[in-house]
Amino acid sequence: MPFRSTLCLGALATASGKVYFSETFGSGWESRWTPSEWKKSDGTQGTWKLSAGKWYGNEAEDEGVQTAEDSRFFGLAAGFDSFSNAGKELIIQYQAKYEKDIECGGGYVKVGPKLDDPKTFGDPTPYNVMFGPDKCGYTKRTHLIFSYKGKNVLKKTDLPYKQEGEGTSHVYRLILKPDNTAKVEIDGEQVYEGSLKEDWEMLAAKEIKDPDDKKPSDWVDDSMMDDPEDKKPDGWVEEKRIVDANAKKPDDWDDEEDGEWEAPMIDNPDYKGEWTIKRISNPAYKGFWEAKKIANPEYVDDDSLYKYDDFGFIGFDLWQVKGNTIFDNVIITDDVAEADKFVAKWKALSEVEKAKKKEEDDKKAEEAKAAASSDSKDDDDDDDADSEAEAFNAGSRAFVMSAAAPRSGAWLAPQRQDADAFIFSLTREVAMHRVLLLGAVTSASGKVYFSETFGDGWESRWTPSEWKKSDGTQGTWQLSAGKWFGNEAEDKGVQTAEDSRFFGLAAGFDSFSNAGKELIIQYQAKYEKDIECGGGYVKVGPKLDDPKTFGDPTPYNVMFGPDKCGYTKRTHLIFSYKGKNVLKKTDLPYKQEGEGTSHVYRLILKPDNTAKVEIDGEQVYEGSLKEDWEMLAAKEIKDPDDKKPSDWVDDSMMDDPEDKKPDGWVEEKRIVDANAKKPDDWDDEEDGEWEAPMIDNPDYKGEWTIKRISNPAYKGFWEAKKIANPEYVDDDSLYKYDDFGFIGFDLWQVKGNTIFDNVIITDDVAEADKFVAKWKALSEVEKAKKKEEDDKKAEEAKAAASSDSKDDDDDDDADSED
Repeated sequence: MPFRSTLCLGALATASGKVYFSETFGSGWESRWTPSEWKKSDGTQGTWKLSAGKWYGNEAEDEGVQTAEDSRFFGLAAGFDSFSNAGKELIIQYQAKYEKDIECGGGYVKVGPKLDDPKTFGDPTPYNVMFGPDKCGYTKRTHLIFSYKGKNVLKKTDLPYKQEGEGTSHVYRLILKPDNTAKVEIDGEQVYEGSLKEDWEMLAAKEIKDPDDKKPSDWVDDSMMDDPEDKKPDGWVEEKRIVDANAKKPDDWDDEEDGEWEAPMIDNPDYKGEWTIKRISNPAYKGFWEAKKIANPEYVDDDSLYKYDDFGFIGFDLWQVKGNTIFDNVIITDDVAEADKFVAKWKALSEVEKAKKKEEDDKKAEEAKAAASSDSKDDDDDDDADSEAEAFNAGSRAFVMSAAAPRSGAWLAPQRQDADAFIFSLTREVAMHRVLLLGAVTSASGKVYFSETFGDGWESRWTPSEWKKSDGTQGTWQLSAGKWFGNEAEDKGVQTAEDSRFFGLAAGFDSFSNAGKELIIQYQAKYEKDIECGGGYVKVGPKLDDPKTFGDPTPYNVMFGPDKCGYTKRTHLIFSYKGKNVLKKTDLPYKQEGEGTSHVYRLILKPDNTAKVEIDGEQVYEGSLKEDWEMLAAKEIKDPDDKKPSDWVDDSMMDDPEDKKPDGWVEEKRIVDANAKKPDDWDDEEDGEWEAPMIDNPDYKGEWTIKRISNPAYKGFWEAKKIANPEYVDDDSLYKYDDFGFIGFDLWQVKGNTIFDNVIITDDVAEADKFVAKWKALSEVEKAKKKEEDDKKAEEAKAAASSDSKDDDDDDDADSED
């Protein structure tokens, strides 16, 4: 059997440092690792097995530990002798291979203090460092999280995600240094080096906005204004309904029995709609006002951010939609040479995997080419049929357009509707409540581009996605008001119906651009139960060609709303810019706590390239798209011609010149047994020349390593000076999108039953406020019912505790009698 290295139960000293932990999942790995049972009770705890995957060099040598199922939580932990990284560099390194696209889940490690019970290891378990790849739909990054004073702090900006290419391995290395810097290498390539003080929000900000600095009373922050030159045209008719002048009192009308006769009202043929004044740029506009910065009195420096007093475990604590991830070659050390040995192993395996992947990809490409050639031949036969179908559809559309005369001036005739949509449009005024506005509706002060409260006929206005239908993970939607509501019919929204599913639902509307205007995107969400891992956000983007294909790959303009996966809880606000989805640099607050209660999310996007976010009517953010999103290239970059001086010392530690190997230090682990004697029956001719056997040296003291001390010549972390970035180009249209044409929910949820309601896209704050008022009324009911339920549970728990206490007293009496 090939030799495989195993876990070092104690720190192993090498010539230049120590290996605190090492594992390649050789023989007996099960005795060194403990599977978690954190999620066992609810049936979502996954299992582990040994596997080399479908591509490997030497199967026995390349085996690692693998997540065995889909849609499960996976936990696995190993302990080692506790140590502190005070005053030393620390390397945490491991290898990961996604056998298939994980879709939503992690491939990271957690390293922290000694565990009392490894079986309970899971999301709530405290850790020091979390490091490795994580993906959920559009979000792909390599996590690097440090715990500081009981809080898990994410890096301000994301590290690259390298786990593309299913079936190939990647090696992840973190180097944590005593100068409070960190370095990350993936596949041997440096992807980050920087400061814990600058790139993590562990410390309070050095500067804060001056709370006493108030916006001047004459400050104008309305970028748009009514055009003083714009006047309502003479003869503009705003009366929507008028008395029918041609109506006559019926001959059989009896005033005594039927009451006084009045002529009926009819649609006014001269009605032109509500007139709204033209909006123009405000010449007095001064831009986005911000308070001046002052020194933060709460700022306290800390030169020990890197340091942890206790490292005692390493573990995998993961949720994975698609499993089969293989982990191998784990090492924690302060010796780069030891870590490099595992990188060399990865390189050899990687070459094999890449070659086999190329072979498989080439084969698939050939098969696809052959299939396309065959389909092309078949398509030639269908051209005539397609032409006939198109002629029929064109005739149908022409009929619908000719028949679609508006019943009132406010109604905009649809542009290209099919017959079913037209029938719906004719019946819109008699719907019970809350319908989709197919065209933009003008209000007194602005426009409502889209509005939906999931009343009658909502299924005809929304299209469920079939993006994940083929693999059986596509969830379904239903109408529900949840368990707490005021008026059930009025409070119903659309709900995700199952657990562990992808959910897609989209609605279209007349395309528009937000150029030169404020835009409000607002909706309501209620988690009926803890979602555990998943989203509750909306995507708004350009017109969809086929709503049934709506899913993660679909381009969008804005993504907005809550998202949670374990420790990560935030409200997303992502803007698309030049084909790239750009996350906000820092997270917005997550307000979706308290299952069973609704929250309302509002985004206001402004022409001055600022955005405002309100949750439950409270402002949680206002700021600049240029400053808070990395849409534009950096104004300054590190000077590529600025080189580190040759005499710059960036090793914070050095060998102690005063430290000498003690006299008589014995490093020979094995010696010849001086007491051994040649057996009497030994025959030199038959048995060969006799040699005394080797034995363990009783005086062996281990490999001696020189003491490491702080380097007095150390100059700190060197960084190149900053220069103006020649690639920086300003853009005053970051906020602007030429086409908004759909809104949709594209979500993964471990636990479903989320209810969405009261969706609106508008430039009229008064219209959006109407839905906030609805939310407030519902929220009061939900909170009251939640309190009632919580109080009842508390009473039951108190009674159960009292009963248990009584039972214990009875047992004490019995024990005394015994």
